[in-house]
Amino acid sequence: MFGIRVRLHPVLLILCGVELVRALWYYGWNGLWLGPAFVLILYVTILLHELGHCFAGKHHGGEAEEILLWPLGGLATIGSVPRRPWPQIVTSAAGPAVNLGLGVALAGALWLGGRSDSIVAALPIVGSGPYPYNWGWYLVCYALGLNLGLMLFNILPAFPLDGGQVLRWGLSAWLGYPRATWVATTVGFFFAALFAIFGFLLSPMLLLVAIFVWVFCRWERAALEAESGFLEADVFGYDFSQGYTSLDKPRAFPEKPGFFARRRARRAARRQMSQDAHERDVRRRVDELLDKINTAGMDALTEPEKSFLKEASKRYQV
Repeated sequence: MFGIRVRLHPVLLILCGVELVRALWYYGWNGLWLGPAFVLILYVTILLHELGHCFAGKHHGGEAEEILLWPLGGLATIGSVPRRPWPQIVTSAAGPAVNLGLGVALAGALWLGGRSDSIVAALPIVGSGPYPYNWGWYLVCYALGLNLGLMLFNILPAFPLDGGQVLRWGLSAWLGYPRATWVATTVGFFFAALFAIFGFLLSPMLLLVAIFVWVFCRWERAALEAESGFLEADVFGYDFSQGYTSLDKPRAFPEKPGFFARRRARRAARRQMSQDAHERDVRRRVDELLDKINTAGMDALTEPEKSFLKEASKRYQV
């Protein structure tokens, strides 16, 4: 899709079965088609959310490689986005922006269809009021509530959610990338604890979200330490976790990376290879255009060639 590989996790089949049973329980025989419709709307919405990230990343020079749809939502793999605050913030914010735009469009459709009272009913958390009895409008309300709910959830500053990514890159302009990552993952650990508490009280799904947030924060901390040698001591001036006697102890060698760490390393290596190949192609094309200028002058370039040369000069300083 648009040159981006989309993969479905096998566990989604189990989720579809669970949703079908739930829909049959609540809606009777109408659940035979409502259950699949709910799942389809959910994952089309998530796919559009992830495509928002991909297109924003590609706009800023990145390469969208893959979207994985899995039980906890979607994961977009985007490489080569410049490691600067603005491109990263725009790429992270694009997903919730898509959900907001879809929500506004769906609310407009309900209003034009004379169902304005159902807009309030579809609002997440505070929603109250009558849902329409027409099944078509009912699904529109469901899609509206889903998009607004996904937007509100994803703007939480809980790394690695979109809000956490925006927090990290926003802080990096003042604190630098390592310290900003440390702060963002610390906030992520805090939200993981909150999700776990509410998961025990309200929904097991929040427990899975808590595990997801905690694991990704741990991965990011480990990657930060492996890449830059950044430890808590770099924030506070000294790591007291080993006691005062550790002042005389050298830092321990890192443990052998586990399965997930090796998988992340392989994916990072593939992204780097792809980025290197892209840069070689760009530089080769720039050399061709410079030769053309030397031979026939600047006027020989077409407008697309001039735009390409200008963008390449800005990015690679060639």
